[in-house]
Amino acid sequence: MSTFTDFDEIPPTRGLSDVKAVGFVDGVYLKATGPGNLAKVAADAPTPSPADCLALIEVSNAEPNRLTVSKGDRACLRTNIGRIVLLDIKGATVREEGNSGVSGHATVWTGPDTNS
Repeated sequence: MSTFTDFDEIPPTRGLSDVKAVGFVDGVYLKATGPGNLAKVAADAPTPSPADCLALIEVSNAEPNRLTVSKGDRACLRTNIGRIVLLDIKGATVREEGNSGVSGHATVWTGPDTNS
């Protein structure tokens, strides 16, 4: 995700919103746009449901539009239109701020449970 990935599109596409990876001296962080919010899932937690992700997003992140990640992390994202996304980080590459990347698997939920 070295450019923004728009999880509000089906299928998700590169775009101008939702989330991208940004490198810094100590690693990689994900940056959400607009009203998008991020929260890290605890390493020992079971796979969260959309409701679990939403609850985590609403209570756990002091800087809701930025989240430091590394290989093996899981993160929840609320997109600009309210979809809930679970990101399973498989790799993070630090190059420079505009050229870092994150690879992984994304589960995108839509429907009444996600307010989208």
